[in-house]
Amino acid sequence: MPLSFVSKKEMTSQIRTVFTAQCALCHGAQGQGQKSGKHYVFPPLWGADSYNWGAGMHRLPLAAGFIKANMPLGQGGSLSDQQAWDVAAFINSQPRPQDPRFMGSVEETRKKYHDDDDFYGHTLNGAVLGAPTQLTQGTPQIPKASQAPR
Repeated sequence: MPLSFVSKKEMTSQIRTVFTAQCALCHGAQGQGQKSGKHYVFPPLWGADSYNWGAGMHRLPLAAGFIKANMPLGQGGSLSDQQAWDVAAFINSQPRPQDPRFMGSVEETRKKYHDDDDFYGHTLNGAVLGAPTQLTQGTPQIPKASQAPR
């Protein structure tokens, strides 16, 4: 059964609650992942060690579909479509390493490589996602529905 599309404009206020209840046990409350020794056993979902803005998982439809089918671990298919989209939006609105195709300008990189199905180049909570200094701009915050890309 395909994942139903839920508009990014319709993100619910329960995003952090779903993440905390369904994802944080493995991926950490701050999305930092969990290590055993030097190796991640549960990958970070944002931050310096997470996937970059050029990875397929930064695209909301791909991330939501993966989350719906596979998460939480061992319970794939247990989240609603809305919950999967909300978690994907929350995760992908956080700081992460630069797109390796970065052209020196977030705006130009967005125009060339990013469709309207991701947050790259959008301003959320006063920070431009994908900006070269974005990983050092403080604690990630959940986006308000009014700040979601359209």
